[in-house]
Amino acid sequence: MKKGFTLLELLIGMTIFAIISGAVYTSLYLGIKVWKNEEKNNSSLQEIILTFELIETDLFSAFINPDNENIKFKGSSERLEFFRVNNAEQLESVSFYLDSEAENNASELLVLRKKYYLDDQQSEAIPEVVNNQIESFKLSYFNNKDNKWNEEWAEELSVPDQVKVEIDFKITGSVDNVLHLEKYISIPVANEINLPEAEPTA
Repeated sequence: MKKGFTLLELLIGMTIFAIISGAVYTSLYLGIKVWKNEEKNNSSLQEIILTFELIETDLFSAFINPDNENIKFKGSSERLEFFRVNNAEQLESVSFYLDSEAENNASELLVLRKKYYLDDQQSEAIPEVVNNQIESFKLSYFNNKDNKWNEEWAEELSVPDQVKVEIDFKITGSVDNVLHLEKYISIPVANEINLPEAEPTA
């Protein structure tokens, strides 16, 4: 005579199935979560690399004109302002600074570019967001004359030998939640142009 399953056997089978299903679901959930976190971290690291590359590229082409007080290099511990020649061979002013008024809990590193003309006029420009996950942004400048680092660049009609850029990035999911990185950027001493000062208008 064929015998069926008892209620106890069914309960035991259902319990084992539930345990196995729960374990499989948990493994899949954790795997997907780790994958998403890794994908997000990789994206954040790419943005960090691009942030430093942008600052380095612009700084490497920074120009000053000792005979024109309008073409100068201004630097503080929180803001960087200089002139460069862009890809269209136009002279433009560039400013990097931190906007702490951002809506999220991190600040935005902004860059402002304006085309420069000899009559000291500059085109209107809208600040561009370089990175919106910044905890802090600090700058310092090396001068070979006194062989030391300075938080302010006083010699505006010359360029520093090096600029030290320190940035704390907010990294979601990391242990410390903040990644501190530093980069030393050299500026070629030959970056000088001779542009006449604008003629005073009547």
